Amino acid sequence: MNPKSRQSTGSLQNFVVTANVNSDGSGNATIPIFPAITITGAYQTVTGSPANGAAITVKGSASTSYAQNIGFVKDAFGLVTVPLELPEGVDFKARQEYKGISMTIIRAFDIQNYVFPTRIDILYGSTAFYPELAVRLSN
Repeated sequence: MNPKSRQSTGSLQNFVVTANVNSDGSGNATIPIFPAITITGAYQTVTGSPANGAAITVKGSASTSYAQNIGFVKDAFGLVTVPLELPEGVDFKARQEYKGISMTIIRAFDIQNYVFPTRIDILYGSTAFYPELAVRLSN
């Protein structure tokens, strides 16, 4: 599905199996996949739901290694940093921000060991904002 026009692209959707799966005695199994199969709404990924017992096409061969790469637009993933508080009563303290990344350095005297320990900290987090804007490339 084209995420803007909500029209079929004419190409089959690829899914990634996200965990090992065992079948029951009858050969039935529930296979966890990504992305989810969504047949309607704003996050629609396919034009229709697969039928029970539908064939699955597996790409690649068992016990074979394949190169894994990723292609994405810059808005697909995000890195966020938070400026940390600068404490009082220390020998030296500073906070610097460069291209949205905040770093803090603090130096204080340790009277027990007669040294000046120094900390450099970055508080950060990352996430996939729009995973649909990224694709796994495998050969």
